[in-house]
Amino acid sequence: MPISPISPIGPIVPREGPERSAGADEVSLGAITGIGQASEEKLIAAGIKDVEALSKAKPQEVASALGLKNLTNAKAIIDEATRLERKK
Repeated sequence: MPISPISPIGPIVPREGPERSAGADEVSLGAITGIGQASEEKLIAAGIKDVEALSKAKPQEVASALGLKNLTNAKAIIDEATRLERKK
């Protein structure tokens, strides 16, 4: 049985505190663990511009935007975005 490739985003672990845009009540996509600058740019290009939009996105949309083959990682990213949205 072949070994599946390692996810390019790493494990999903919540960060200490969400990053907030200066002067706004928005949480930036960079507050999501595993979302670095390159991933943030890919999500924005796909129309997912903030954590609120990410929390409402479908796993297939997130996986497609980030080039993920595994929907489990996309679901974990969406779950973390949803948790951050609830804390607002």
